[in-house]
Amino acid sequence: MNEEQKEQLNSYRLQIVFLFIVLIAIIIAFTYLQDLINKLKFGVENKSELYKKNYLISSIFVFISFGYIIITFRNYQKRRDNETFLALIESLFLTIASLIRLYNVRKNQEKY
Repeated sequence: MNEEQKEQLNSYRLQIVFLFIVLIAIIIAFTYLQDLINKLKFGVENKSELYKKNYLISSIFVFISFGYIIITFRNYQKRRDNETFLALIESLFLTIASLIRLYNVRKNQEKY
């Protein structure tokens, strides 16, 4: 196996780790949505728990989006074609969206 194949293999492994983290974030998001349903139905005594879950989910997605920027930037440096450029732009938009989401969660903390 040459050096380029090893780098590509490491990139795939890193993507698997990020996808695993995404799965964990999705599970947390489901519990957060269940908490919101319970809040509407029965009322909630501990609003800080809702904020903590929402903040955790948003933080995980920010972390993952920065990881994808790194991966796509490395791929773009290796192959400067239209496909890798569009993937880089997509990861930048994903990061901007996740940062806006995190900002909104922090800004609207008192609603939780």
